[in-house]
Amino acid sequence: MLLNANELEGLSPNEIIQRSLLWIQNFAVVFIIGILISAFVKTKADLIKLEKIFLWNCFLFSITAIMAFLGFYDGVIIFGPGSFTGNTIQDYSRDIIFSEIYGISYSNLVFGVTTLSIVFLPTLKWSYLKKNIYLALIIFAVIISLKRLAIVSLIVVLLYYLIREKQKGRNTWLLVIPFLIFILGTTYYDLILKRFDGVLSSIDGTGVRDSSSDIRLDRIYLAIDAFAEQPLIGKGAGFLGYVHNGLFEVLGNLGLLGLLLFRPFFKLIFKKKFSFFFHNPWAISVFVFMFTLLLFESAVNRIEIMYFLGLLSGGAIAYNRLFSEHESKFTL
Repeated sequence: MLLNANELEGLSPNEIIQRSLLWIQNFAVVFIIGILISAFVKTKADLIKLEKIFLWNCFLFSITAIMAFLGFYDGVIIFGPGSFTGNTIQDYSRDIIFSEIYGISYSNLVFGVTTLSIVFLPTLKWSYLKKNIYLALIIFAVIISLKRLAIVSLIVVLLYYLIREKQKGRNTWLLVIPFLIFILGTTYYDLILKRFDGVLSSIDGTGVRDSSSDIRLDRIYLAIDAFAEQPLIGKGAGFLGYVHNGLFEVLGNLGLLGLLLFRPFFKLIFKKKFSFFFHNPWAISVFVFMFTLLLFESAVNRIEIMYFLGLLSGGAIAYNRLFSEHESKFTL
């Protein structure tokens, strides 16, 4: 819920404290899980087990979403050209397109999380076929989800994956062709373009406006105003919620001081040279997570998603401790 000053003035001190604690707990989860994982993961074998847990989670999220899409699982609502329901629509605005493929998860942001599993594929000692099947499942699930940030994240991690595979002398980029055929052979490419076009229409005020983007822009402007009023300490933890931009939400609530509070933690993740960072799949995952789900989505307010940021952060810290510069370039 997004509050304005008048709404805050109507709350009792206990209600304000409760709201502040609810907002803070999402960040506390990241710190606690990250620190605990980095403490309990003492060997490379432990890190491999943690990696398997994450990959299995991403697999289950994706496979159940695909099952739902095909009608074998009651977890999908999708209308529009390109779906297997055969429905058609005339208007491609967010108000008309309903794309809520959750699978086993109740959070639509989970598709952004599942894309991060692709970052780990170059380091795995899996067979070529097993890697490709897993990659296909993740990509297909993201495409049918029509989630904009998940698609952006998919593009980023695929680029990373192709670069890593190219370093090994593999022309994995050829695998992208079947998915291009799927997108262009159906009307999904049009649906995807229209989803992004709605954002541009909301920004410049022309075309078919996207109601979701309109709301997000309003909240971002409110966060900027809050930061402008109190740039050093913000308006207080819990003053703003669901801004759909983690940076402005932190600035609006805690000001510049809030950003400094996170510096020591993330310094543990990104403390080494770029060449080491580039070959650390955990750190790359944290970076992509922050660039997509944290910066342009409401992950800050979704504790079930922040759990994953804590897991990935803990894995990155443990990886930095367990691997040397030379070892990081090879598989686990």
